[in-house]
Amino acid sequence: RALADNANDSIIVAVEPGVHVFANRLAAEMIGYTVEELLSLTPREVLKPDEVSKIVERFRKRLAGESAPGMYETILRHKDGHYIPVEVTVARTTWRGRPASIVVTRDITQRKGDEEERAALYQQNRALLRQLLHVQEEERKRLAQEIHDDLGQALTAIMTNARMILANCPGCQPKYTEALRDIVSITGGVYDAVQRISRRLRPSALDDLGLMDALRAMVETSPLKKTGVDFTISFGGEVNVLEDSVKIAVYRILQECLTNIAKHSGADHVTISLERTPGGTAKGETVELVIEDNGRGIPPSAATRGLGLIGIRERVETLGGEFRLLSGPGKGTSVHAALPVSPAMERAGA
Repeated sequence: RALADNANDSIIVAVEPGVHVFANRLAAEMIGYTVEELLSLTPREVLKPDEVSKIVERFRKRLAGESAPGMYETILRHKDGHYIPVEVTVARTTWRGRPASIVVTRDITQRKGDEEERAALYQQNRALLRQLLHVQEEERKRLAQEIHDDLGQALTAIMTNARMILANCPGCQPKYTEALRDIVSITGGVYDAVQRISRRLRPSALDDLGLMDALRAMVETSPLKKTGVDFTISFGGEVNVLEDSVKIAVYRILQECLTNIAKHSGADHVTISLERTPGGTAKGETVELVIEDNGRGIPPSAATRGLGLIGIRERVETLGGEFRLLSGPGKGTSVHAALPVSPAMERAGA
């Protein structure tokens, strides 16, 4: 007993559920009783009510030689009524010739408090990231509109004036005529670049035509298409009827994946699938985006370092979704993103 009383953990020996034949000093002090009082208590008196049946059943199985967890967490009830989270380790033993269990219990109140604090900080960071993504998209939308309206109109005016001068100056010297034609050509190229930048910032098709057409347009204008890469794209369910945050996330994920494929993959075929599924995950109705290529794959070391992939994961998880990356050298790459149709940020009114 002296050795047990000097231990840093609570120690109890039980021959039946609730029949304690030994307890050290710390076991009694942890829940506010004397050793003598503790030995006479039942499980209902020392456990949180909703833990009783589960713990009693585990004891019964262990004493009967059946399989039961040897380590788990539970909640004790102190004499004054407050609850104490504990970590329990159980092992078979004998007590005066009878099968018994030796139970070692450790108070994990501090650890649980630290875990709850970390969980709260994690949720705060997620909320901040959701807000940052929202602000970013709003700023992109504003910039896209300004670029389209201001630069687009200015460039159109320059081209129109240059063409008017050309049309009304048949006797101009050839060098001036050539300069005017260059102005029209260069301005046209800049205008096209402005339109591409505007679409990347905020695709007008996403607002005007819906998600499916916006994704098709992205594929058709992708540099991959110009290099001869084949695409297969399919849709299932009402994928056009989604929260704005989900539509933007799907669009940005595909945009990033196509950029990665163009830079690193060497693929000649890309398959894109977007499907709305009822109850696809524990989170309820989801929209699932799958992007697969037959390229050279991603080495394991690069899969955790690439900022693009990290950004995709963060975007998906911020909306309460699930992200998976399947790849290997020479095996192509498959990106899976399952997003709740009604994200937590939307339900919370964020």
